[in-house]
Amino acid sequence: MDGHTNVPPGLSAHPRGRDRWRGAAVVVGLVVSAALVWQSTQAAFTATTDNSDNAFGAGTVTLTDDDGGSALFTVPDLAPGDTGNACIEVTYGGSLAAAVKLYTLNYSGVDGAADGVTLDDNLDMRIQMGDADDTCALANGWSDLAGAAPGTDIATMQGARTNHGNGYTAWSPTGAGNEVRAFRFTYTLDSGTPNTAQGDDVEIDFRWEAVST
Repeated sequence: MDGHTNVPPGLSAHPRGRDRWRGAAVVVGLVVSAALVWQSTQAAFTATTDNSDNAFGAGTVTLTDDDGGSALFTVPDLAPGDTGNACIEVTYGGSLAAAVKLYTLNYSGVDGAADGVTLDDNLDMRIQMGDADDTCALANGWSDLAGAAPGTDIATMQGARTNHGNGYTAWSPTGAGNEVRAFRFTYTLDSGTPNTAQGDDVEIDFRWEAVST
């Protein structure tokens, strides 16, 4: 060794020259490192997976009946003790599970004698349900709707059964396909109906409503 410091050609052995040499070396090192990182990023392996065509649609709740828009009853000249019945089929065709209930609406009653004794206080309406059959002659019989058994008068019905919340529970379709139920309505004018009920009139609608569950 001759005691002299080797300096790259073109650089002075002076301290300031050595500092410039070191600074250049640092810059070169950073450039090389950045190039290596860029090459590493460009060479990365990737993979993706997709779950496509997601779609949503609302279910349905539908009810139909076979009355063709006509009334079950038109009985103008009732006498004490008279009775009769009529049947109707109701079909649930929705895709959702539901609760079907029956209630009354559009009630009107006229007290012909204005004595406070009305026909609806003495006119009983029994409501029964069975399998799909509107002939009123089901072989497997009928079941009374809870609260609508014999002795239930129309005055009580129209005051207490007015919406889905307090309606008579009919059935709970699953939504797996069309479900049909038959309903038999049997009216009876009490044999003890007072004479003062002559000339009274009653009109009432029955509605089935399905609410999804």
